[in-house]
Amino acid sequence: MGTLLSQKTTKEKEKLMDEKICNASKWVVVGFMGSGKSYFTQKIKDIFPFVDDLDELIEQEGGKPISKIIQEEGLEAFRILEAKTLENYIKKTSNFMLSLGGGALYEKTKRLLDQNNVKIILIDTPFELCYERIKNCSNRPLAQRSKEELYKLYKERQPFYQKADVTFTIKPNAHSEEIKELLLNRGIRA
Repeated sequence: MGTLLSQKTTKEKEKLMDEKICNASKWVVVGFMGSGKSYFTQKIKDIFPFVDDLDELIEQEGGKPISKIIQEEGLEAFRILEAKTLENYIKKTSNFMLSLGGGALYEKTKRLLDQNNVKIILIDTPFELCYERIKNCSNRPLAQRSKEELYKLYKERQPFYQKADVTFTIKPNAHSEEIKELLLNRGIRA
């Protein structure tokens, strides 16, 4: 009987934690390049009042495309601008769904998200599908690497992606209603 009680208590704790996560008002969407983060956020704009893309915000702040920022100033300068833009956005926006770039989730940004009670949704997409989507993208500087290098990068980022609060696998060409249903079934709403 003691085991049954402790199992029930554990399940009740998990349910409460899940409710706390899903009732959050600040969300970021992460995943590898080509995972479908932008597609996901575009499909939910009518149920979330603030849906943004960090890369677009960086381009607005930097005054030029990300590819040009990286080319002219380097990847490290881009990461600094990315972290600053993310921090400013979190501080001024109280209810949002924000798509992050594929490499935006690392120790510093994870701490920033935790400190501001921002929850993470992972769009979990197999490497091969991501690769098919990005292999000919000239506007993604990191996608210009070889398939082997990209796979290594994909594997390096997995430990950060696994820190997500919620994980979704979105089938290619999923309709808006299917994506909204995924969110609503988990209790995620604005």
